[in-house]
Amino acid sequence: MKWRKTYAAVLLCCTLMSTALTNVSATDWQADDNQSIEILESDEDIEAQLIEDDIRAELVYEKEDRSLSMRVSYRQTGDWQTNEYQVTLLHHENDRTLAQLTDMQDGNRYRIDSASLKASLVFVPIAVVVGELLLVHLLTATAVLVIAGVTYVAASEIADTLRNQKHEFYAAYLDTKKGVYIGSPLRLSEAAARLNSKAFRTNNVWSISKSAARLVAQTAGGLRTPILDMAHGPYPLFMPHFHRFDRRGGHSFFS
Repeated sequence: MKWRKTYAAVLLCCTLMSTALTNVSATDWQADDNQSIEILESDEDIEAQLIEDDIRAELVYEKEDRSLSMRVSYRQTGDWQTNEYQVTLLHHENDRTLAQLTDMQDGNRYRIDSASLKASLVFVPIAVVVGELLLVHLLTATAVLVIAGVTYVAASEIADTLRNQKHEFYAAYLDTKKGVYIGSPLRLSEAAARLNSKAFRTNNVWSISKSAARLVAQTAGGLRTPILDMAHGPYPLFMPHFHRFDRRGGHSFFS
């Protein structure tokens, strides 16, 4: 069963001129009154939904494979037209979101960049504006980061689910203000190599158990006995972890 959460947002609504709704100049759009975006969550997915008189849009995040898809329907000359898009996240951190929309019908690709000014463009498909609006709200609600094309989800949101999966080791990203984020599954050799990296935020690994986390640090340290550190503060911002025997490299987290 899905729970429902509503966000207030300003949607750039289209005041139609003589062109089609999907190809209206961004400068012809005006900020409407506060609109609402609903976030619906089930065990399988999270959906950001916008419903207005002349436009309906849904952006769906599948939890298991961390994929995104979007459907945008709009009323044109009395009839409804629907476009479906595959959404590829490229980057999402702090106030910057980059993504690519691929139209599933004609293969056309559009870029979302929350840092760019759409008014500087001659024509912007409505899917780009609506997609950005939904994407930012959905990613905020799901505590997601995307670094160099890799999607990381806050450990507090996903750790319990991953313990029931077949993989033991996962890439982790450490945000010193927000905590640990969990990324893609790794083999033991990949996890050990990641832990040995010098890149502070990305040389971290999360494992489904204490023994698995210890194994990563031990393997990274040439089988020497790793060092255990308890969490330096409250969960989920802090987690217990292992270091290599000499504390070089990153953290081998577990929770």
